[in-house]
Amino acid sequence: MREPRPVAALASLIIMTAFSAALSNPAEQASRDVVAHFAKGVGDLEPLLGVTRDQKLKEDHSKLAASAKDLAANPGKATPDLMKEHFEALKKARGSLMREVNFDPEPDNNADQAAFRAFAGRAASRPPAVAAVGAAPSVVAAARPAQPAVADTGRPLFDGSQQTGDVLSDASAGRRPDAEADRAARAILARLSPAEKIQQIMIAGCRGGQSPGAGCIAMNQHLAAYKDGTPLQSDEDARTVAGYRMRMRVGADLEGGIVDRAAKAGMPPTPAASELAGKSKAEIEAIARRTVRQAHRLGVHEIYAPVLDLKTQGEGQDKEYGAFERNKGLTEDQIRRENSRRIADNPQQVVSVLRTFLRAGKDEASKIQAELRRSTGRQDVRYDVAFFAKHFPGETGIDSDVADITEKATRQALQARINMFRTLADERLIDGVMISANRFTAYGPGPGFTERGLVAQVPQGIMITSDDLSIPRRLQRREDLTVMARQTFEARGHFVMAVDNGSASRIQRDLAAYIGSDPARQQELDRRVLDILRYKYRLGLIHKV
Repeated sequence: MREPRPVAALASLIIMTAFSAALSNPAEQASRDVVAHFAKGVGDLEPLLGVTRDQKLKEDHSKLAASAKDLAANPGKATPDLMKEHFEALKKARGSLMREVNFDPEPDNNADQAAFRAFAGRAASRPPAVAAVGAAPSVVAAARPAQPAVADTGRPLFDGSQQTGDVLSDASAGRRPDAEADRAARAILARLSPAEKIQQIMIAGCRGGQSPGAGCIAMNQHLAAYKDGTPLQSDEDARTVAGYRMRMRVGADLEGGIVDRAAKAGMPPTPAASELAGKSKAEIEAIARRTVRQAHRLGVHEIYAPVLDLKTQGEGQDKEYGAFERNKGLTEDQIRRENSRRIADNPQQVVSVLRTFLRAGKDEASKIQAELRRSTGRQDVRYDVAFFAKHFPGETGIDSDVADITEKATRQALQARINMFRTLADERLIDGVMISANRFTAYGPGPGFTERGLVAQVPQGIMITSDDLSIPRRLQRREDLTVMARQTFEARGHFVMAVDNGSASRIQRDLAAYIGSDPARQQELDRRVLDILRYKYRLGLIHKV
């Protein structure tokens, strides 16, 4: 396992120290919070220093890191004037780096403003409903830098946790949940066994032995069984924990075209993604609404779509991105069908089409929730679907399910693709991403979802799942998927996907031993599961009995 970078490790240590302190003095807690937030910001910039040639910028960063370490040891030094000066320096460094590596030209400094406001004494204005949740206040989540998201050492601490002041932030798409979501998540987490916690982070095949209330992905065979009358989720797939009824997360690849899972369940076919660009706005909206209605009928809450990969010509070769391996024996038909999953070769056109699609889909989910409330007479009934865009950071060439792909694009070149995901996440149209299994040499030698630097580029406030670890070529090669699962966990995404049920069981057993042997990993697992439970609450999968 790769060792964490020194500054990132420092930020993590400072943050954990601030959260673990049981402080009775609000002013002292606010001081520690703002110091932790400052250290987090310093750690976020550290990975980007490898691409800058500005020696002074590197020296300034070293000074900021030294200040963060000193303040962590001596929080009494953290006067408002000093911290204002430090945050100004941090903001300037972040802006310089973002411009140099082709991020958005203007940094989002809401994090610095929120941290300083809290430190200046506004934490006392928290309403009782927020204070009642019971967690230590933190200057995080919605206030964290949105551009760029890098080396996110502290993400599991932050996603979905409370922000000092009158805002609660949710790990799923930055929404504002009520305090009940947090109470439910914490109450359930306290009752889950270590094995059940691990099952919360797993996405395995449905009907494959997952414990009640965990999560699964519906593949062709599961949906064909639905067509014959077997439901994707039954009462046996739910359980009551700490006074809350918790149901399974059921996901499906409702892409359309060659990956049209709903058609396997006997529903009308959905056009391929490649056809969307040629359709009118009204036609795109109708397809989106029908997709969400299909998901509701199937009991699916997670739609692993849309695909944000770019089309390619011929064999998909491009000197900038590298070529897929020729010895895979891919046919022209395979290549043609693969490209049918993709909307266009222009990122702007992809975003434009999907903006229309996703807005209509989200609107339809809201209508379904309103219908459920009218029919049940209960205003607390919740329904939503989560769109997981894939395959982050955006693939070219042939999908890694078909061939073992290594992409050689630079980080700057990949940024244009990453920005497609970022735009849709900023507009709250996607709820998560599926990380590619391709190898991106700019971030490391392993599959994308095992590379922490790449995972850290995912836009803030959304859920993260790996692509399937158990794809056929890996099973045929008898690769050790448990090692890959450990690397996936360490990369800090939320979910580990292993569709093959035998693989999933083996991975779960290994993760139980791996995580159970280290208190820090156990703490990390708890934070991640807490995010997942809050997310499930929003989807309507957790409700009070």
